[in-house]
Amino acid sequence: MKFICMKCNDFMDYEDQEKVADQRLGLVFSCKKCSSSFAMVTNSGETQLVHALGIQIGGRSGPAQPLELTRDSLKEDVKSVGPIWTEEAEKRILNVPSFARQMARKGIEDYAREKGSREINGKIMDEYREKVGM
Repeated sequence: MKFICMKCNDFMDYEDQEKVADQRLGLVFSCKKCSSSFAMVTNSGETQLVHALGIQIGGRSGPAQPLELTRDSLKEDVKSVGPIWTEEAEKRILNVPSFARQMARKGIEDYAREKGSREINGKIMDEYREKVGM
């Protein structure tokens, strides 16, 4: 989003931000050409939305990098891909009763992520089993 100065029709630049009472956020924009400025105050719902979306206010600190958006989206895709299950692990998970299998699978995958493992194998399953006391 860009703001345009009403006096000289030039783009205004983000200048500063400050926290305002009740989880509101105040943003100040100014025009380099004529030194005009204005402030905008968000309500608490807008402030929470901005923080929840991880939006950084104030623009970038450096120039855009080639394929920046593509690289960032690929990083997110890698995070969302689950661990790889070995054939042994897939066979062992079938020993868990069907009503509890999904919960066990999720627990094992979460445990593997905590350990930094991309592969679910017998060792990870044994460690998880000891951890939960089964």
